[in-house]
Amino acid sequence: MTTYQYQKLTESDAIRLILLQPSTDLDSPLVCTLLYTSLTHCHNNLIDKYTALSYVWGDAARSRLIKVNNEAMYITASLDSALRHLRDRHRPRLVWADAICIDQDDPEERNQQVNQMGWVYRQANHTVIYLGEGTPETRLFLETLQSKSPVDWKPPHLRRGSIERVRDELGSEVEVAAREWIVGRPWFKRVWILQELVLSQDPWIQCGTSATGWTCLYSHVFDISLKRLLKPEERIVHSMGRLHLQHRSLEWDKNETAENETPWFAERLYDLLKSRKGFGVTDPRDMLFANLGLVGHATEYENEFLHLIMVDYQKNEAKVYSDLARYFLESFDDFRIFALLDPNEKRCESEAPSWAPDWVSGPPSQYSRLSDELKYNQYSYDWKTLTWASQSRVLVFGGRFLGEVQALGPIIDQSLCPQIARDFSELLKRDRVLDRDLCQFMKSAFEQPYQKWRQWLVPWIPDPKRILKWIQEQCTNEKDWLKRGVTSDWLIDSEMDDQEILIALDIESILFALADINKVRLSDADIRYLSEEPWSWSGEIHPRRGHSSWRIRSLMAQLVFSSFITDGPNLFYSRRIARLGNNLLALVPGSTRIGDIVSLPIQDFYPVPLVLRHNLAQIDGDLDVEIRQRIDDVLREDLSWEARENLDQLRGAEVIQHLTIVGECFVEGWMHGPRYTKGEAGPLQILALH
Repeated sequence: MTTYQYQKLTESDAIRLILLQPSTDLDSPLVCTLLYTSLTHCHNNLIDKYTALSYVWGDAARSRLIKVNNEAMYITASLDSALRHLRDRHRPRLVWADAICIDQDDPEERNQQVNQMGWVYRQANHTVIYLGEGTPETRLFLETLQSKSPVDWKPPHLRRGSIERVRDELGSEVEVAAREWIVGRPWFKRVWILQELVLSQDPWIQCGTSATGWTCLYSHVFDISLKRLLKPEERIVHSMGRLHLQHRSLEWDKNETAENETPWFAERLYDLLKSRKGFGVTDPRDMLFANLGLVGHATEYENEFLHLIMVDYQKNEAKVYSDLARYFLESFDDFRIFALLDPNEKRCESEAPSWAPDWVSGPPSQYSRLSDELKYNQYSYDWKTLTWASQSRVLVFGGRFLGEVQALGPIIDQSLCPQIARDFSELLKRDRVLDRDLCQFMKSAFEQPYQKWRQWLVPWIPDPKRILKWIQEQCTNEKDWLKRGVTSDWLIDSEMDDQEILIALDIESILFALADINKVRLSDADIRYLSEEPWSWSGEIHPRRGHSSWRIRSLMAQLVFSSFITDGPNLFYSRRIARLGNNLLALVPGSTRIGDIVSLPIQDFYPVPLVLRHNLAQIDGDLDVEIRQRIDDVLREDLSWEARENLDQLRGAEVIQHLTIVGECFVEGWMHGPRYTKGEAGPLQILALH
């Protein structure tokens, strides 16, 4: 049998469709006709509608035969299984499946087809999400989930009792086994599927030959979320369901953003990619290309840098990721992407610059990204703070030297103080919490981490005993405290030094937040919310309230907060405590080495220090000349006075440091702006990141 040869697609919106022949025998050979048509024709055709297939490629080996137009084509085992279970017993069925309908060996066609793939799923009458052959439990589960009639359908937020109904009919063991099998499928972590789900008019979940509407599965998980904290796999289903509903009910308001200079397109793309970083993908470039169709249209203001992220399979992986990083750096004019340089991240290719995150590698579940917790994702608008050299491979900006790493503690990969987490949970479950209970808990919560980590804290961090004793004296009885409220005024007349006052202010913030503990009964989800917000506390403890906020500024308080829970994200996980050469204490990435330097970028909207490493490669002297010329070129542009002042200072810097980036860090006394700093930073330097 001859091998099938593709014919070129000629129309701008041309696609191919599979006319899958019927069979009553699951094991009979797959036979189909490949039809050439267009999206326009499909839109205008009111009779013959096609079904789009969404599945996981799995093993890329093409080992299974399908007869296409009486010629041979070889496909993956997963696609073979999907088509066998999808074909009808008696009638031909129109299907779109990417591995057959797109010539995978033609990069030009792939570029064109990927750009319009969103419309393929929009035009489909149904989308079938094939998860595999399933189990006896999944068959019962899907059949029970499916509504008896579409008239009974309700939105998930109005639909109640799904979990009770299913468990009443099937039993708890069957429901749990089926649900865990389904939400654990690789499909939910495959990068392309979000577009395939969100853009589909009517998606269905199918295991073997059993199927149910996507909304039925989402409603079931939504029902579970009202009763307990969702597991990681369930949270993925929940977030995907929300995105699908939002996209179906709301279109991005073009009129609202047309004249707005805020980079909404870049912001939506950044948030989407960050939420799916580390998900499964066969081609790493698809981490970007598969998600572009989900973020709407860029405004005219944002068109300047769009060429960096357009679908182009002729770029290699390193070029796609470095252009994507440059797109975000240019669009935001800040360094928030450095938060995505996760621990143990594998560089996509040797030629990729250190400042370009690897989107294929995701962080451990216990890992907490530092600047995300700081919530410093403000736009700098026309503050031009960076430029480029060496054909945009070298990122150039200014920074002030804070210190060199001279000592490192061990990498932290365990719970800091489990007893604190147990005490905190018990405290929140009491019917009534007295002020002395709060003070006693705070005393224990600060003393335990200090004793455990004193080897690295002394003499840089003061013993909290004197601070805690002072606070207890201020809160000697409940009546007085509640009457006057918690205030920092009493610190003015105290004998504490600046560092002790920093810690005392953090303790005050915690006490203020916990003071509302008697007004609400907290669920497990509320407790987790409270425990996972170490950087900014709202004025009230309940996560759905709040007016003003305080920021936690001391490393000592971070140790305490990170001990409040044992099974959630931990600010210290995969990091080290480090001592810098100028008596500063820092929390640095686990990959930090002795001799690395810590620098604070001159970027008012991103006050997060960076750990940097000297670039040992031979640097061409002409590169320094180019860097200074680039700075002069930027100064000729139309800049705000703030940007011009920053760049004027940078032009006068004597030193150009050639470095690679290790990651973000927390430096005691240097977080949250100059008001809380211990002293002046070192000289301004030109930082050239390779």
